[in-house]
Amino acid sequence: MTQASHRRDLETQVWCIELAPALPALLQLDAASEYLPPEDRTRAARFADGDMARAWQGAHIALRLVLERLIGVEARGVSFVRSDRGKPHLTDSDVAFSLSHGAGRALIATGAQGLLGIDIEGPRAIRMSADRRQVIEMAGAAVDAEPLPEIADSRFLQAWVRLEALSKATGEGMGLLLTRAGAFGPSRQTRVGSPLLANGLRVRDLSVGRDVFAAIALPAPDEPAAVVHLPSGVDELRAFAQGAHWR
Repeated sequence: MTQASHRRDLETQVWCIELAPALPALLQLDAASEYLPPEDRTRAARFADGDMARAWQGAHIALRLVLERLIGVEARGVSFVRSDRGKPHLTDSDVAFSLSHGAGRALIATGAQGLLGIDIEGPRAIRMSADRRQVIEMAGAAVDAEPLPEIADSRFLQAWVRLEALSKATGEGMGLLLTRAGAFGPSRQTRVGSPLLANGLRVRDLSVGRDVFAAIALPAPDEPAAVVHLPSGVDELRAFAQGAHWR
């Protein structure tokens, strides 16, 4: 890989894969080439729901395929190292990544810096007290200049994925972030606390499908490139991981 192409690979990028059509191919590739490390297989085996276990496996296999595309076959089967705040990364690699799966999709962000987070949610009914819900929506609105949706549950879910992506980027977790926002803890409803956008981060909404809510937190002034949708067949996924052009 040339230095110029390596720099392009480290630009912030978002990758999306539809899990239902791609799952058989993802599992077949893992069975043949052991993309997942032993601890991931152990974790998947603990799921009581088989469908949830397979979706979790598929999302994490897709992550390994994306990483193989960026750094090579050394991304297969190796354990992630975790920071003090629990953020995963690969030893001796400058590729940062974040994974979220939901709404039948896996969504992966990659880039050159560790401050990177992504989140996705499908539609669902929100059952939460009105005051706490309002604080969360206000916090979500504060981290992105784009307006939130008008429909009530959609407005909450878009605010939520913005905050979840931000908490993944910083590594602090949603509990601490929502406490700082005033949704929990001693500052609840006071609308005070430290600024949510720290460390030079910005948050952007992502469009990945109808009735799907997604957002990315990334270092400013970066902007995410257009979402790349991965193929669903074995041969196409293998070629994708090996660097074939795919849009």
